[in-house]
Amino acid sequence: MFEATECDATTALKTSWLAVGVTLIVIALMVGLCYYRIIPFSHWQEEQRILIRTLGYITGIVLLPLTNLLRFVLLRLCQTMPLSETQTKITAQTRYAVAISRYFKLNVLTLILMMMISLLGVGLYSVGDALNTLVILTGMACLGVYLYRTKASEFIAIAEELAE
Repeated sequence: MFEATECDATTALKTSWLAVGVTLIVIALMVGLCYYRIIPFSHWQEEQRILIRTLGYITGIVLLPLTNLLRFVLLRLCQTMPLSETQTKITAQTRYAVAISRYFKLNVLTLILMMMISLLGVGLYSVGDALNTLVILTGMACLGVYLYRTKASEFIAIAEELAE
C-alpha cells in the first residue's frame, strides 16, 4: 500500500500552489489596472451605485463562508467517492495521481470563487465606486485565498482514503 507523507504531498501539490500564485498575481494585476485607470471607467448615478454596491458586498460576504462549506463538502466527497470501474484494479501510484487530480480540481474551484469576489470589486470600481470598495473586496478575496489555500494534510487525507 502506498503511504503519503508530508514530503510527497509537498512535491505533488506544486501545481496547486502554482494556481494559488497565479490567482494572487491576477488579483494584484486587476487592482493595479484599476488604480492606474487602465480599465474603462464610467460614472453611474449614486443611487444605482449604492444598490449595486450593497448587492456586491452581500454577495462577497455570503460567498466567503459558502466557499468554506462547499470546500468541506467537496473535500469529503473527494475522500469517499469511489474510483470508477476502470480505476478499481490500478496501482497505488495511479490512485495517488487520482488523489492529486481531485485535490487540484477542488483548489481551482475554490480559487475561482475567490476570484469572483475580486471581480465584484473591479466591477464596482469601474462603474465609478470608490477605491475603498475595490480594496475591501479584493482584500476579502485574498483572505479567502489564504484561508482556503492548498494544505498537505487535506491532500494526505484524500490519498490515504483512496489507498484503502
